[in-house]
Amino acid sequence: MRKIIILLLSIVLIISLTACGQDDFERFIEATKKTDAIKRGQEEIVTVLEFDFNIEGLSDEEIKALNYLKKIKSKFYITFDCESNKIIARSYYNFSGLGFDSEFYMNEGKSFIKVPIISKYIKLDDVTDENSQYEFMSEETCEAIKNKWMEIVKQDDVFTGKRSIMSTPDGEVKVTNYKIRLDEKIIKEFLNYFIEVIYKDEKFKENFEAYLKQVSNEKVKMDFDKIYFNFKKMLDNSSIKEFNYDAFIDIDGYIVKESIEMKLELEKSMERVINSIKFSLQNKRWSIGKKQKFEFPEIKEKDIIPFEEIGKGIPFMIEDIFKNE
Repeated sequence: MRKIIILLLSIVLIISLTACGQDDFERFIEATKKTDAIKRGQEEIVTVLEFDFNIEGLSDEEIKALNYLKKIKSKFYITFDCESNKIIARSYYNFSGLGFDSEFYMNEGKSFIKVPIISKYIKLDDVTDENSQYEFMSEETCEAIKNKWMEIVKQDDVFTGKRSIMSTPDGEVKVTNYKIRLDEKIIKEFLNYFIEVIYKDEKFKENFEAYLKQVSNEKVKMDFDKIYFNFKKMLDNSSIKEFNYDAFIDIDGYIVKESIEMKLELEKSMERVINSIKFSLQNKRWSIGKKQKFEFPEIKEKDIIPFEEIGKGIPFMIEDIFKNE
């Protein structure tokens, strides 16, 4: 999932750009591949999703539900060792001031997620195919998306900024700032390719439909095809106002920080609830390649609930949104 998130990030441009040469472009590509191959380390991912809603004609109850979605902020703190199949991921979600947290644990193939609010655990081994490797989509889809991203990024799209010193949990690190600026046509080409590929991925479809069913606690029937066509229609009837990607590469050739900002506005002629969407992401990495310390909780049988009860951990404001669909 970290690989996919990386493809959709951004931050505001704050430094004047200087076109880079072939050597700089190749160093950026190599750093991307090297970072993708990291087996051990820690990272922090912060995402912010902001909506500007068109509330004309909506009821007070509908407006109240939408207000919780005006600004959704997520934080993920991840410690991982892919070689020993160990992960601890702590996450925090904030819906316009109302927040909850959750935790994910993987220890030698056994996985648990701590359900928000009720502080119980779900054993994912009971609901996941043992050969799925806990991926939400197929490896082929992940590779196709990654390859498409590498295909559309050309030498003229990559710029270098100034070199600087960045503070990390490992200490002070020398970094070089690389920037990518893409025009609207290229971004839409990639986003359309992205949704087409995941739409054809049977594994993604199966997992997504199961997720919607369980999280909504069967209060709402949501059709995968309808969601796909609505999203595609929204993309076709929108304009991308911003897309900025910044990567900070250390002297070892790893991307230790990256950020993306993207803003999408819907056409006024289109019947809509959403006027615009703004998305930003910052990803920091440290302790790369080092031995990691894991402290797993002692989970007893009485602490485990069936996957079907995951809906009990949904905050009330999300349940209200489901009811209003």
